[in-house]
Amino acid sequence: MTGAEWQGFAVPEMHCGGCVKAIEAAVKAREPGALVEAELETRRVRVKGLLTPEAYKDAIEGAGFDATVI
Repeated sequence: MTGAEWQGFAVPEMHCGGCVKAIEAAVKAREPGALVEAELETRRVRVKGLLTPEAYKDAIEGAGFDATVI
């Protein structure tokens, strides 16, 4: 994915695999080619794609989770 950068988000309400799947689905609905990594221990999500951090934040929040760009 040329030109793409990793962008980080704190998602304090993410606590299980179902949460991760919902976040991944929301981000991929916005940008199907995005790469999504989630770490439950730290409740952090990283997205590699071409959209703005705000676009990914909106997608995560649209899935029902508070998110902060980090």
